[in-house]
Amino acid sequence: MKIRKIINLLAVMFLVTAFFPMYAQDKTPPPSKFDMKKDGDGDGVKNKRDKCPSTPPGVFVDGTGCPLDTDKDGVSDYLDKCPSIPGSTDMNGCQDKDKDGVSDIDDSCADVPGLARFKGCPDSDGDGVEDSKDKCPNAKGLDMFQGCPDTDGDGVEDANDKCPDTQKGIKVDVTGC
Repeated sequence: MKIRKIINLLAVMFLVTAFFPMYAQDKTPPPSKFDMKKDGDGDGVKNKRDKCPSTPPGVFVDGTGCPLDTDKDGVSDYLDKCPSIPGSTDMNGCQDKDKDGVSDIDDSCADVPGLARFKGCPDSDGDGVEDSKDKCPNAKGLDMFQGCPDTDGDGVEDANDKCPDTQKGIKVDVTGC
């Protein structure tokens, strides 16, 4: 008899939980006007002590209600791309050791100043081919020759040109003659 009552009770409990949603857990009620007067931005610090009264929702704050800045670089952790390493505000809280304007976290050549278009890697001769891909990094050249020059403009790179003084407009073979 007791087992039958327990089974019936479990069946009723199952049906009740299955067909009646639990509204109290779906949403947290919006803060009342009274609560808003106490803590306008909802960061857990009362307005009287809150030095940063418009902290975005969900941001961790210190005792004064201001966003945390773990590395003390002046960039709040929620905006800091490198929250554990002190950096500059210009670099979103990251360092730029070589001072090339590319933060070290995005810099492929972090110890050598370079260009943003090459992810911080250099182009020593200024020909538009980064040094690591430039076969002639100390001579201004062309992309088609991987950074090596074609002084006479005949379409044959200088290193392979047997006739380096060909006049413009004259057709040449593979050797530049």
